[in-house]
Amino acid sequence: MEFIWSFALKQSEGFMRLVPTLISQFTIVEAAAPLFMAPKSLPPGSAYAAWTGSGILGTFLAGIIWLDESRLSVA
Repeated sequence: MEFIWSFALKQSEGFMRLVPTLISQFTIVEAAAPLFMAPKSLPPGSAYAAWTGSGILGTFLAGIIWLDESRLSVA
């Protein structure tokens, strides 16, 4: 869900397109739910690191696959 909301957010074109906007709003809530439940069985720092890392990786791959973004970063 983490990378779906960021992908949909880009597709919403500044919240001007209804369907991608609704998808991004729904999936951000769904993406955060496991983070809030994880500290019941994991230390909060570990849960946050795993959640953030998976979101970064998913967003990176989605950008390459669906948005035709470069794999190289230009600073």
